[in-house]
Amino acid sequence: MRLERRTAQLATTVLATAVTAVTFGVAAGPAQAAGGALRVQGPAFLALDLDRPAEQGPQQLMLDVRVAEGAGRKAHVSIDLAALQGLAEVGTVSTSTPWATCATQATTVECDLTAETYSRYVFVPLSPAAGAPLGRTATVHTTATAEDGTTAGLDTTVALGGTRLTPAEPHLPEDLGAGDTWSPRLEIANRGQLAAPRLVVAFTGNAGYSFAQRFANCEYGTPAAPQAPGPADTAVLCTVDSELAPGETAALDPVTLRIAPDAFIVTGDITVRPDAYPADSWIRTHYTFTPGPANAPRLTAGRPERPAPAGDRVGDLGWDGQGTTSLDGIVRNTADFRALAAWAPDAGGTGGRLTVGLRNKGPAGIYFGRSGNDPADVQLSLPKEVRVTSVPAGCYRQTWLETDTALYLCATASWIPAGYRAGFEFGLETDTTAKLPAVVRAYNDAGTDDQGRPVPYLRWDPKPKNDSVTRRLGTEPTGTTAEAAEAAEAPEAGGPTG
Repeated sequence: MRLERRTAQLATTVLATAVTAVTFGVAAGPAQAAGGALRVQGPAFLALDLDRPAEQGPQQLMLDVRVAEGAGRKAHVSIDLAALQGLAEVGTVSTSTPWATCATQATTVECDLTAETYSRYVFVPLSPAAGAPLGRTATVHTTATAEDGTTAGLDTTVALGGTRLTPAEPHLPEDLGAGDTWSPRLEIANRGQLAAPRLVVAFTGNAGYSFAQRFANCEYGTPAAPQAPGPADTAVLCTVDSELAPGETAALDPVTLRIAPDAFIVTGDITVRPDAYPADSWIRTHYTFTPGPANAPRLTAGRPERPAPAGDRVGDLGWDGQGTTSLDGIVRNTADFRALAAWAPDAGGTGGRLTVGLRNKGPAGIYFGRSGNDPADVQLSLPKEVRVTSVPAGCYRQTWLETDTALYLCATASWIPAGYRAGFEFGLETDTTAKLPAVVRAYNDAGTDDQGRPVPYLRWDPKPKNDSVTRRLGTEPTGTTAEAAEAAEAPEAGGPTG
């Protein structure tokens, strides 16, 4: 199953997506004013693609200028493009707003803007100059001055050509289960114009698996900031000192992954680039890294490693200066969910309290990775004759799904370990002599029917028939949320499994 991917953690520079610039991080000049009163941000490195289709137009050097409160409302920006002569053709400079205007004078762009804490974007279109030598680089200097005299600057290296490192997407075996190990073989092709002096491979946002071995040339990261309870987001960053020429494909040594015992959805992002991540890049600031053991084996690309000599930087032509793929899939999981319900009528026969919930009997826990969804919530279905007098915290009515019954959904958690139990108490007003039915389900909005309505089922559950239970709202107490009165176990077969 191919899952929808969230790649927010790769958005080190949101700017690049809007203008298709190939960048290496977003840099801020060292001359920033104290407290960030004036800020200039943009790519520290931009590689121009010689094979870029004409219909896509030129690439853009995108600069973000912001004047914070206290530095004045206005700023002047000067962009020195003199070094680009013979390397790149400069198009008509534009801005994101009428509050910023620019004029080109020879090889310099002069811009005046009114900021007031908002970003003002300046777009400089760049195209490779005819006859320019492949691999040539030049530096664009940007200087900003606020009306109170504070200054900020940014240098951007522009290079002609680059790598286009393209990692193949690993596909999980269909029979892979929670707790198993798997050793995928990651292939990387260079479809660009320049050789990659090294392969810097990052595995980020890893959910549902861990790395069973350690390599000397890899670093192992955990989140730098506290996270919500549940399996931790981790990262592995490896530097393989092997060149990859244009047109070549190399395969990394198999990396053994251990599928987590609570896994169901397995997700992760894999990126490859030809140079190191800057210290202020997203991956370096989001994670705290520990080097692999010095005496451990090295991760290789099936060829001897030769550290590249110091020299001009090489950029990648992919989005954000790197090639990207993802690891997505579903694995077998044995978490047995059971619906819980207990009815306690009030004296007088006019209503009572209905406690609903679920329990994960295990043996496995389950985690839905970075989807943000709960594996299962608690859904309550009530006849329309029943009046709900109190709704517990965490529950709400699903009016858009209702037909002949009233529906309420109560949220659980995205990580549900074995032994987890959730309970929610509703106040109800009903004629207890009618003994109307209340149906409680462990509910997962995992699909839709022909009318586009959600179909509740737990794909992984080996005993799906205990995922729901019915209680009669009569004159006598029925059920309990204790284990002894949970929904009856289902046969081993007869429903969907993970």
